[in-house]
Amino acid sequence: MAASLFPKPKAHILKIKEYVAGKTSKDFGQKKHKTIKLSSNESLWGPCEEAINGIRRQAGHVNYYPETQSPELKALIASFKGVKPENIVLGNGSNEIIQFIINSYVSSSENIIVPEITFSMYQIYAEIFNAKVRIVPNGENFGIDINAIKKGITSRTKAIFIANPNNPTGKIINRMELELFLMGIEKNILVVIDEAYADFCEKELKPDLYKLVMSGKYPNLIILKTFSKAFGLAGLRLGYGIASEDIIRNLARVSQPFNINSLSSVAAIESLKKLTHYNKVVAQTIQGRKYIESVLREMDVEFIESKANFIMLYVKECKEFCETLGSKGVIVRDLCSFNLPGYVRVTISDNSHNKLFLKLLKEFMKK
Repeated sequence: MAASLFPKPKAHILKIKEYVAGKTSKDFGQKKHKTIKLSSNESLWGPCEEAINGIRRQAGHVNYYPETQSPELKALIASFKGVKPENIVLGNGSNEIIQFIINSYVSSSENIIVPEITFSMYQIYAEIFNAKVRIVPNGENFGIDINAIKKGITSRTKAIFIANPNNPTGKIINRMELELFLMGIEKNILVVIDEAYADFCEKELKPDLYKLVMSGKYPNLIILKTFSKAFGLAGLRLGYGIASEDIIRNLARVSQPFNINSLSSVAAIESLKKLTHYNKVVAQTIQGRKYIESVLREMDVEFIESKANFIMLYVKECKEFCETLGSKGVIVRDLCSFNLPGYVRVTISDNSHNKLFLKLLKEFMKK
């Protein structure tokens, strides 16, 4: 048999389904900065002015390597979340922390558990490292089914991944349910709670997981956070994990040196020094979410009540709807890639953008 002309990757790599990103302005023949992108859960308010000025100041110094794991940034995060710097690991987006976790803890003979409908990168990273993935069904109305997760645990389970609020549904597991769940999980199984969207959840519903980490009761708990959403720094790729000092040391062992660039670090530092912009974005997002949901109820449109910065709704002619909006310079996310045909995810924006989206939805439904 003739040898292949091209190098072949590992066999398991060929089986991985690539991450499917949402469409961009180019896909609709639109100019990038003249479109309203409501498809990727980004902050349409952008970063705070202090972060922008910090980037400008730092830009002339990018010939130097950044500080490893930015001690100043970790100190500010620690103060913001009520933990210690030793409980924090920084990543090139919270995606990189997912990679750290699976790389350092999950072997090829072990499995992770993920809900069927959730952020796809948990499964993709497990497959990259040749670990097994056990997919459990979601519960009623696309919620996270805690009992299904428990039933899915085997002797080879090493980690459970839960996005809370979940993406793309925006549904949340409340404080009491989550702590009861944690109490019932063996401490040799990691429980990873991805709080990318938790900033947009009302305080009375939000589980205070940071206190649980600091209490030492759950040495298997890892919290994922990002600067991409409420802080408006998605383009700079910066996230972090919070966990016990022992877990953080193990995650740091598989981190690349200088994985956090100096521009993202200074932008996050400036964003945390003064939280006025962050608080405004969170408040206006919650207000906008309530407004959109109230109008959807009046229109009798099926949607999932959200605690994130987006809403998932049902539109019968989903593909045509997304194409129609895209042609008018408004991009929303068709959720077929999440195996949710007919559903659309729309990012909550400022009042003018929210009203424009609803106007276009009403026009489309009259057709």
